Order: sequence, then structure tokens, then C-alpha cells
Amino acid sequence: MSLSKRLTALRAKKKQLVMVGLYSAAGALTVLGLVIWIIYQAFQGIALHSLTQMESEFVAQTDALSSLMDTMVRNYGLQVFYTPAVSQLREGRNLSEWDRIYNLRELNTYVGSSDFVDSINVYNQKTGFIYSTDPNLLSAPIDEFDDQSAAELFRSMSPDMLMKPIRRTAFPSVPWREKEYYSFLFFETAPGQTPSQYSAIMINIPYDWYVGQLMAFDDEGSCVLLNEKGGLIAFRNDTAARWAMHFRRAVVSAGLEQHESSYLMKVIGKKQVVCYYSRMESNN
Repeated sequence: MSLSKRLTALRAKKKQLVMVGLYSAAGALTVLGLVIWIIYQAFQGIALHSLTQMESEFVAQTDALSSLMDTMVRNYGLQVFYTPAVSQLREGRNLSEWDRIYNLRELNTYVGSSDFVDSINVYNQKTGFIYSTDPNLLSAPIDEFDDQSAAELFRSMSPDMLMKPIRRTAFPSVPWREKEYYSFLFFETAPGQTPSQYSAIMINIPYDWYVGQLMAFDDEGSCVLLNEKGGLIAFRNDTAARWAMHFRRAVVSAGLEQHESSYLMKVIGKKQVVCYYSRMESNN
């Protein structure tokens, strides 16, 4: 064999060895990457499950606070509901101006004795009037009552609204009058009749006070509370609230039949966001 042919054969063999080496290196790197990915996934799963357990403990604390606050408001509202002054305002047919003033003055003593009530509205279904302890609101027929957000709740009462926190905004289009409340409705029902056919009272609690008490353990502002339908109840951080909207359908559907804590992951705005969720046992 000539020298040139030997050199050509050596070059070809060297090239084959280089290609084999490259393929072997690529295969080794692929296997190594796969192993690293599997290890990363395993450690990530362990970390996420550990954090889920921590979050469930936080939720348990918030759940206990929620139950305590709801019980406090419920006891307060039931006490007020059956006082002579409120009974006359919500059931009386021919109330004089003096009756209205006297009974509202007595009702104001209950508002003043509480550190969490902003005002109380009383709806008399028989006369169609709403009376309020709010000094900025005048008693008026329900269609003419200045706070139409409150009036709408009285018009649309249903059993699932009884003694439940309902977030609402009064005067949303008037910046200097705008107020956010959690309102609790108290009313009686009877077979065959709807709650809207009954007189009722509304306990108005300032939004900031209620959220401050309910989310006292949320130091980082990362917690968002949803109702059983996925509606926003409370939050401290607008970004966390926006993120929650990306997860709410999955969270609600996953939590319908179980109270176990779990987590979901999603890329939102080029960020990997982890949502830890747990269903509150006291009020879902």
C-alpha cells in the first residue's frame, strides 16, 4: 500500500474514532442530564410537599381565626336582631319619626359598644324602608336608599347569604364616599317563602379591620382567600390576587371533594409560580 493511501486510511479511522467519541460524549451528557433532571424533580417534589405541609398549618390557623370571627359576628348579630328597638324597626308598620329616632339611637349604643362594627342597616320589608345607624345615610324606601349596594343585598337575599361575610363596596363611583365592607345578613325564613320576603338587618364591618384580623398570620402578603365558587374574599397583595385568578378553577374543582392540601404549578408572565392550596374546613 502506498504512503498516501495509508495516510488516507489513518485519517478516515481517526475521523471515525472522533465521531464515536463525540457520540459517546453526547450520549453520556444526555444520560447525565437525565439523571440530574430526575434528581432535581425528586428533590423539587420533596421540597414542594414539605412546603405544602407548612402551608396547611398556616391555613389551619387562618381557618381557626375565620371560625372565631364568624362566631363572634354571628353572636353579636343575633343579639342585636332580637332587641326591642330592632324588632320595631324591622317589623313595625306605622313608625313615627320619634319611633325611628328613638330606636336608631338605642341601636347606636350597640354599634358604639363594639370595636368591629361600622354601622347597622335595618330593612323593614312591610314598609319597604331601610334604616341605618350610619350618620351619612338617611332612612328611605329601598329604591331611594342612598347606599344601593346595601339595598341590592336586601333585594337578593338567599339562604346561602345568611350570616356569611359578603364583601361589598358602597358608593364605588364616588371616590370621597367609597367604603369597602364585609356585610353579614340576618333574617328569618319560613317554609314556602324566600328570604327576600322577610325583614332583615345588615352588620357592616370595615374591610381593612376584617382582613387584618383574618390574615394576621400572612406576613408576606402571599395568601389569597377564595370562596367555594372561586370568588375573591380577601387578599393583601394585588400580585398574589392576580396570580390566584390563574389557578382558581383548578383549585375549586380539586377541592370540591377533599380537604387535603396540595399544590399546582404554572408559568405566568415568564415566571414559574407555585400555588399551594387547602380548603378551609369551617366555611369551605
